[in-house]
Amino acid sequence: MNFLLHCVPGTMREKAKVLDHVAACVRPGGRIFGATVLTKGVPVGPAARASFAAWNWRGVMHNSEDSLDGGSRPERRNC
Repeated sequence: MNFLLHCVPGTMREKAKVLDHVAACVRPGGRIFGATVLTKGVPVGPAARASFAAWNWRGVMHNSEDSLDGGSRPERRNC
């Protein structure tokens, strides 16, 4: 699940629904792991900020409001 959620439209809470579907395919006790690209609440340099703005405008990425405290912490959910 690396570098996926920042490309999915919606809020972090809405994006977390992806994990509900993936969890249905994981054996009991299994783990889902990954990484995403945040734009709020973390250090973002000027070049990255400009790139993110362009990619969000083009619809390549959908992470202009993604943050560590985005309403849901999918990385801490249990399957």
